[in-house]
Amino acid sequence: MKKRFLIPIVLIVLVVVACLFANNFIENKIKNKLPSTILEGDFTYKNIEVNTFSGNVKLEGLNWKRARDTSQVQLQNVQVKGLSYYNYFFEDKISVDQLIIENPIIEIQKKVAKDSVKKPAKKPTLKQAVFINELLLKNGKITQKRDSVTHLSVRDFHLTLENISINEETLAAEIPFKTENYQLEAKEIFMDAGDLQTLEVKDIQLDAKNIAVVDLFLKPKYSKTEYIQHIPYEKDIMTLKIPSIKIQDYEFVNDSVKQFEAKMIVIDQLFLDIYRDKTVNDDLREKPLYSKMLRDLEVKLKIDSVNIKNSFVDYQERIRVDAEPGRVFFDPIEFEIANVTNIDLDREDFPETKVKITTKYMGVSPLDFNWSFKVNDTLDRFKVYGAGFNIPEESINSFFVPAFNMKAEGHVKKAFYNYTANPHQASGDFKIEYDKFKLVVLKKEEKKKSKVLSFIANLVVKNKTDEGGTEEKVEAVQRDKTKSFWNFFWKFIEGGLKKVLL
Repeated sequence: MKKRFLIPIVLIVLVVVACLFANNFIENKIKNKLPSTILEGDFTYKNIEVNTFSGNVKLEGLNWKRARDTSQVQLQNVQVKGLSYYNYFFEDKISVDQLIIENPIIEIQKKVAKDSVKKPAKKPTLKQAVFINELLLKNGKITQKRDSVTHLSVRDFHLTLENISINEETLAAEIPFKTENYQLEAKEIFMDAGDLQTLEVKDIQLDAKNIAVVDLFLKPKYSKTEYIQHIPYEKDIMTLKIPSIKIQDYEFVNDSVKQFEAKMIVIDQLFLDIYRDKTVNDDLREKPLYSKMLRDLEVKLKIDSVNIKNSFVDYQERIRVDAEPGRVFFDPIEFEIANVTNIDLDREDFPETKVKITTKYMGVSPLDFNWSFKVNDTLDRFKVYGAGFNIPEESINSFFVPAFNMKAEGHVKKAFYNYTANPHQASGDFKIEYDKFKLVVLKKEEKKKSKVLSFIANLVVKNKTDEGGTEEKVEAVQRDKTKSFWNFFWKFIEGGLKKVLL
C-alpha cells in the first residue's frame, strides 16, 4: 500500500527536480547565447526567468547603448510565451506563440558626419528561421535627435504584429521580416518638416486596410515677417490643419520600387493658410506641371478617389514692401479628385486625372473649377474650364488694392472660361458680364483716389458688356515656366480680362 503512494510521489519529485534543472540549464544557455554587444552597442539586462514546463521566458531591464552617438533602447521587460521545443529540436526553427515587449524607450541620436566614409553594413545571418504568432509592443516612446535638436518624437505607441516570419530571405530586404496583419496606434507625434515647418499629429491608427489620422498640424517655425530671413528666394510659408484624414482600403508595397494604392482618401475640415512674400529674390528654377511631377515620382501611386470637404483656403501675397499683402480666400471649398496614378503608363486605357473644385470666393461668390490631364501624356497637355458668379467689388479689391494700387468699382455678374494648354501656352474662350465697371487709381501713400490717373485709366476701360456678356477668343497666352500652374491659370484669366476690358 505504501509503495503504491510512494511511486507517484517519487515521480512528481523527479519531474520537479528535472524542471528545476532544465530551467537552470536553459537559463544558463540563454545567458551564454545573449551577446554583450549588438550593432556596435553594449547590451545588458538585469534578470532572466525561465519556465521550462510552459515554454515561457522573461527578461527584465534590457538596455542597449551605443557609445559613439549615445543612441539607446530601454525595455522594461520582454516576455516570450509558448516556445515550441518540438520545432526547435526537430524542425530546426524557433517558434513562439507570443512575444510581449513592454514600455520600450527608443532614443536615436544622430550627429552630422564630417568627412566620414560610410562602411558597408555586414550582411546579417540567421541559423534558424523564426516564427512568432503574435508580437505585442506596449506603451512605447521614440525620440530622434540630430546634434541635440529633436527631429522626431512619438509620446506613446502600441504595435501588434501577427504571423511574423524571419529568415535569410527577409533579412536581406529593407523590412527584415514578413507579417500577415498589423495594427499600430501612435499618439502625440512631432516631426521636423524642414527649414520652415514642423509637423504634429495628435493620433494615428492604422491596420492592413485603413489609416485614420486625427488633428494633423503643419506649423510654421517663424512669423510671416520673420521667415524671409531664412529663405534664399521666394517660398510659401503655410499653416495647415486637418482634424480628420481617412485612407480606405490601402496597400503599400515596399519592394525595389515602392508603391502605394488606395481606393479613397477623405479629408474633412481642412484649413490652409498660404503666405508668399514676393519682395525677396525670385526662384528662377523651372517649375514642372503636375502631370510631369506625378509621372517622375519615384513612388508608384494609384489613388482612385480623393475627397476634401468642408474646408477653407486662404492665400496672401505681399508684392510691395510699402503695402499690405493682397488676400483671397475660399470658404467653403471642396475638392473631388479622381484617378491619381502613375502606374502602367503605356497601357491604352490609361485613365484621365480629373479635379473638380467648388467653392465660394471670399465666402460670397460661387465658383467652380474643372481640370483634367493624363499623367502618361509626355506633352503634358491639359484642359481647364469653369465659371464664377456675382463677384462684388469688395471681393475684387481685397487683392487689387494692395497688389496694384488700384480699386475696382462695379461688380461681375458672371464669368466663364474654357481653355486647353501645354507647358508653353494656353488658348481658349473667355466670357464675362459686368456693369458700371470703373478703375480707381490710388495715390501711393494716402490710398486716396488719384483723379487724373483714374480718368486716364477709364478712358480705355469698357464700362459695361453687352447683354448676356462679352465673349472673346484668347490665343497663345505664354507661360512663365519659372512660375507654378496656378500662375499660368491666372495669366489666362488675365488675358481674357484684357481683351474684354480694353
